[in-house]
Amino acid sequence: MTNLTKSDPSIRILVIDDSDIIQKALKSFLQDFDIEVFTCGNGLEGIQTAVEVKPSLIFLDLLMPNFDGIKMLQVKNVLKEIKDIPVVIISANTNKQNVLTAIELGVTKVISKPLQKDIIIKTLKEIFHRELINLSRTEEQEDTRPEIGEDFKEKVYTDMKDELIRLFLNNFAGQKRKIVQAIEMKDKMLIKGIMHDIKGAGGTIGYNDISEIAKSVHDREINSDLDWFFVQVKSEQLFKEIRKLEELKS
Repeated sequence: MTNLTKSDPSIRILVIDDSDIIQKALKSFLQDFDIEVFTCGNGLEGIQTAVEVKPSLIFLDLLMPNFDGIKMLQVKNVLKEIKDIPVVIISANTNKQNVLTAIELGVTKVISKPLQKDIIIKTLKEIFHRELINLSRTEEQEDTRPEIGEDFKEKVYTDMKDELIRLFLNNFAGQKRKIVQAIEMKDKMLIKGIMHDIKGAGGTIGYNDISEIAKSVHDREINSDLDWFFVQVKSEQLFKEIRKLEELKS
């Protein structure tokens, strides 16, 4: 088995995810091996980029606004120039039907958020049949490592998760200002967009309490039953959970 190292420029990976956190974290990690990385925020951009750059592999989120992962796969499969590119699903989406549909559409593998470096390494080895150098832990250690839970006090086991949390906290200051602005202006579209992003980010970093709070506001807006007092209460709960996370990581 050959090494996937800095001397092999032939590997190109396209990351399609509406989360900037996922895009930045995966790009940073993969570039450590001099893999060429391209990023897109939705399935339509992903199709266009895939046709243009012909990646060796696509990492694809399922749950994205406007043009989601399922639609992207359906279009990809009828385009001769990209239909044979392997796809790995990366998603916090627990909808089993979506996952089954993706498998039926020919995805190579499904991995769950929060992402872990050892799982990504193992996936690349399986797909490219090459050995990754500088492994942070052996496969035997992977099997004996405790599973990552959802409680804020649980130990963080991977550098990838630390990086995801750092990026999330850095981004949240701006998101918090937008939440306050949306409440003051009673801007439904703004609050919907922010809560969609936070809902996905909560799953990305492995803290479903954050995701569930954002989801409750996002889903209420979709159902056209948005109570701004409810939004304010839930936003305060969200801010409290973020403060807990900040204290944990300080």
